Amino acid sequence: MKSEIEILNLEENLNKLEIDLENQYIESGKKILELSINEQQKIDSLINEIIEIKKRLIKVKKEKQCPSCMTYNTSDSNYCKFCGKSIKS
Repeated sequence: MKSEIEILNLEENLNKLEIDLENQYIESGKKILELSINEQQKIDSLINEIIEIKKRLIKVKKEKQCPSCMTYNTSDSNYCKFCGKSIKS
């Protein structure tokens, strides 16, 4: 009888601990997801800034884009520096 009570107590304690562990995993997952979303927003913002600066730089340098491979070339280029195709305007 005593061992049956001990078994029940141990099983009850085990169940509580497993539930606590599962809840901890859930909370940790939520925190990681939130952190990941925040970091991705920061990364996206930096990428957007970089793209905008590159666009402005291309305009200021008056570079032209190859219609075949989309590489930017100097304004005096007649042929693409990457694929060699004509980029005459």
